[in-house]
Amino acid sequence: MQTMLPGAPWLLAHKSMLKVDQPRKISLYGADYVMWKDATGDIHALPNACPHMGAMLSEGWCEVQNDGTSTVVCPFGSAFM
Repeated sequence: MQTMLPGAPWLLAHKSMLKVDQPRKISLYGADYVMWKDATGDIHALPNACPHMGAMLSEGWCEVQNDGTSTVVCPFGSAFM
């Protein structure tokens, strides 16, 4: 049985797998994450569960800022970065 080492780096996805400003669900060892790439090429990742309602952030959308960066918005309308 494999275990995940706390604090160890893990490759969740290659940036070529991510489309600009489109949240994507990635799972690793039973934990779900939302990942997205913004227009500047930066990659972002968060736990997939919205902290206020428990909704899957990967089911939301990205809100784009004027500088090309973006934040993920949960399906219920709260933005997270």
